[in-house]
Amino acid sequence: MAEQKQTLHVYTRVSTEVQATEGTSLDTQKDLGVAKAEELGFNHKVWNEGGASSHYEDLDNRPVLMQLLREVEDGKIKHLYVWNNDRLSRNEITAQTVRVALQRNDVVLYTKDGKYDLANPTDKLVKTILDGIAQYDNALRAERSRLGKLNRVKNGFWHGGPPPFGYTIKDGKLAVEKDEAEWVFKIFDTYASGRSSTKIKAMLDENGVQTRRKKGTWSIGSIQALMKNTHYKGSYKFVDTKVNEEVEVSCPPLVEETLWHAAQSARKEIQKRKGLTNASTRFYLLRDLMVCGHCDRHMSGRINPKQNRGHYYCPNKERTWLNHDQLEEEKWKRGTGCGMDRALNIAKTDELIWGSVREVVKNSVILKERVKTEVLRQKTETDSVAELAVDKLETAERRLERELKNVEQSIAKVETDHMLGKTKDTIYKNIIENLNNEHSSIEAQLAQIELQKKEAMSDRKWVDWVRKYEEQYQNLDELTHEDKKGYIEALVRRMVVSLNAETKEHTIELEFTLPIVEDQLVYKDQIDKSLGYDIREGERNLAITQNLRGDVGRRSSKKKEAGAVT
Repeated sequence: MAEQKQTLHVYTRVSTEVQATEGTSLDTQKDLGVAKAEELGFNHKVWNEGGASSHYEDLDNRPVLMQLLREVEDGKIKHLYVWNNDRLSRNEITAQTVRVALQRNDVVLYTKDGKYDLANPTDKLVKTILDGIAQYDNALRAERSRLGKLNRVKNGFWHGGPPPFGYTIKDGKLAVEKDEAEWVFKIFDTYASGRSSTKIKAMLDENGVQTRRKKGTWSIGSIQALMKNTHYKGSYKFVDTKVNEEVEVSCPPLVEETLWHAAQSARKEIQKRKGLTNASTRFYLLRDLMVCGHCDRHMSGRINPKQNRGHYYCPNKERTWLNHDQLEEEKWKRGTGCGMDRALNIAKTDELIWGSVREVVKNSVILKERVKTEVLRQKTETDSVAELAVDKLETAERRLERELKNVEQSIAKVETDHMLGKTKDTIYKNIIENLNNEHSSIEAQLAQIELQKKEAMSDRKWVDWVRKYEEQYQNLDELTHEDKKGYIEALVRRMVVSLNAETKEHTIELEFTLPIVEDQLVYKDQIDKSLGYDIREGERNLAITQNLRGDVGRRSSKKKEAGAVT
């Protein structure tokens, strides 16, 4: 019986970098291995790991090598060919693991440079030296690559990856993408003027402005991330994480630095309001609801504890220093701002608004009716866990409903522009498709939330601020400051503050969430009241005029004539 031929196992692997520089393709390695088998008079079996980055040096990332080593441990492999020592691994731990496995199982290793019997001390030493050289070459190649990349970055070349929105890559460097750059300026200018990210999203979606990925509509997160990007003011920082070296790189600016800083100030102010960063240590009962009626900015608050005084004011003038075109001596001159150049005394304003809200609640038949209905159907116990779940769902629901309304408004505007011939058919179809997809997605989320709410509310007693405290109206003044704030915010959507330049009086217009201002109960029959009654809705708005010197305010609803006093 003829002796069975030995088998030379040929392991092939290549990284893109090595193949490009040395020409050692997988086919070349295979051909050399097969030639070595023929030279030895052996059969051959090819183990092809394929192409992989040099970063994949661990055994966990090398499934073919792992399978090969299992057969080595089983005694099935006695002769192994690799083109070079570093084909097995440049990683020191991995290379040592492979070396021990080969030596323990008496495997003879072949490379293009010769034969190594790892049981032989001399061959073992040579193999160890060659492994060390391979690891050194790999480290040297990586260091040269890192330094080359760092040097290119220092000379203004882009470090890789997609460029930010508003830019393109030209000759390896960031260059202005004209159409996108115009929208970048509009985003910063709109936000710095006090408009919200939601308004900016609607503006971009309605005009068919594509995201960097050219897919779908804009998200609030992507807009916020864009506004934090320093590229747009003409520079950015690149960090070499290996040595923690930071390089500042210049690039074409898309907005003036003053405008960029103005947008950052506006963003930080909004974050403060939401309690995301640098939350105010002072308590303000009304500030978060107040909006300047002249410039549409959110009002700010300032309290001086030493003087026991505080004011609500429009921050417009504080931001004028960012406008380098304005003369320094005019920046703080009265009359150069938005028109809101007189602040409101916090204590007097809080007292006036709290009293006004209480009065509206006390006289509202809608609230009384809702409370009566709620009390009759309330259960005796409350499932606190379910309450918390419903509260979270309702918060998500309100957010989605706002998003849905914004999308519907955007769709209506786009449809109108298309009917008027302002939008080309191709652009119109793309915009409408994106908006309709977003609309469907939001509706699906709302439907899911509704199902979750029904399940959570099955064993829950639901009580909001109005229902909870209307039954105890006489005790409202005993509420904590935080509870008073929550009570007001449950009833009032926002307060628009304006100043009469002639009378120096502020008008605060409260926008209620329900039509409860001067609502009425109307009996179907004034004589026979047992026939029931109807509730006539009132107004949602209540205007209150306050004298800056602290005189008693004058209140009027939209139903009364201008100037009427209640």
